[in-house]
Amino acid sequence: MKRMKWAAVCVALAAMAGFTSCLDNDDDGTRSGYGYYRVVNSYYGTTYFEDIYGYKYIPTASFLSTSSSELAYILFSYNQNDMTQGAKELDITLEGEPVYLERLGFNSTALPAEDKTVSITSLNASSGGIWGNNEFLILMPTLMLKSSTTEENLSSELANHRLTLYYVPGEDTDSKTLTLHLRYTIDGIESSDEESSTDEWEKDYNISYNYPAYVNISQAISAYNSAGNVGNPEKIVIEYEKGSPTMDPEKKTSETAPYNWLTQTSATN
Repeated sequence: MKRMKWAAVCVALAAMAGFTSCLDNDDDGTRSGYGYYRVVNSYYGTTYFEDIYGYKYIPTASFLSTSSSELAYILFSYNQNDMTQGAKELDITLEGEPVYLERLGFNSTALPAEDKTVSITSLNASSGGIWGNNEFLILMPTLMLKSSTTEENLSSELANHRLTLYYVPGEDTDSKTLTLHLRYTIDGIESSDEESSTDEWEKDYNISYNYPAYVNISQAISAYNSAGNVGNPEKIVIEYEKGSPTMDPEKKTSETAPYNWLTQTSATN
């Protein structure tokens, strides 16, 4: 199995801290921060970032990447001496391009057929979580990309990979649990009609990639309430098909990853 170097960046996204700082040996006031932040595209064509409290982080230099994503993971530095009491924004220097999270599709319909979806290598609940006041759910599934994928063609390769969350009305028997099903498809592949242990396409997908993604929780809660559940759940459970990349139902296992709903006292990110 290969793991391209860009994937190492995404591994760092497991850190859910909204804002941290550390002291440098030569204390000139420089500090560092990292975490998930809301992406704000201004009317003037510039982009800045906000934490869950609405505090603004303003890059002092322009950067190349743009996105319609609502969330990004950023690494940055700033000077503590620039911070003043009552301020609502801070100038920052980005340490690299923002990593924008992909917004997942959402459907409250029946699940697709098992032989039409691809298994996910893994989904670790500790590498994701609920952002803000139960606003977004961040997921970090591990997918397998085509062996010919490079940093240069990564974007075009990822365009063929689709992740969708499904809510099945009436499925939850525990009114305190919201169950969502994560399903994965790859454009341009299909199962063989021939009986064989491995489809040809499976052999060609061997590059491990951590896929940073999110969903707006309000969509799921609306579907959850429409199904007769009152109020908010105590936890969200993501069910997914696990295994080496395959469309064969016999080679997949159903796994779950739980995420606790944040109360006012626990919403600290």
